[in-house]
Amino acid sequence: MPLSDRARQLLPQARLTTFQAWQTEIPAELLTRFQAAEEEQRFLTDADLVAIALACLPNANPTAARFLRDDADELIAIARADLLDRFPGITELGGALYPEARSQSCWRDCWQFLRCLSYGVAAGRADYATPAGFEALAVVYEELEVPIAAMQQAIETLLGVALKRFPPEVQAQLQPCFDTLQTGIQAIVASSNPT
Repeated sequence: MPLSDRARQLLPQARLTTFQAWQTEIPAELLTRFQAAEEEQRFLTDADLVAIALACLPNANPTAARFLRDDADELIAIARADLLDRFPGITELGGALYPEARSQSCWRDCWQFLRCLSYGVAAGRADYATPAGFEALAVVYEELEVPIAAMQQAIETLLGVALKRFPPEVQAQLQPCFDTLQTGIQAIVASSNPT
């Protein structure tokens, strides 16, 4: 489905990650690393994660961020299998994630959400995403007729599976970062289903 003019205009604003609130609390060298990863739309590298660990930021968990990065494909495969079980036919002719390019976009979005989450986890900061980014993404999803219920299910499964892989004390530490993404997804759902 081609992008509408409105979606094209909003796409640059649909970037979820922001480091604005971090500028006074995180060393400039680390901010540069986070910003470079975001600009290149990639997970943090091993060198980035080592630098974060050496900075001893409060609540930072570069080890958990490494796990999210290294296991991203497996976590997304689990979310995909769950989604396909819950929404039979969604990737078949007439389904909301047909043709294959639409379903690939869904899995790519899951990867992008996980990437953004990993920045917050690495820095120990729940303020890694911006509500304005989620608002713009909601409009883009509406324009592209993204099946919001299916996307929500995929993200919920992805987050649940990822979080459960950590010990309870680490889960408690990471929960605020996971909540940020969950809240953003819920805002997208709410905007697609106004009451």
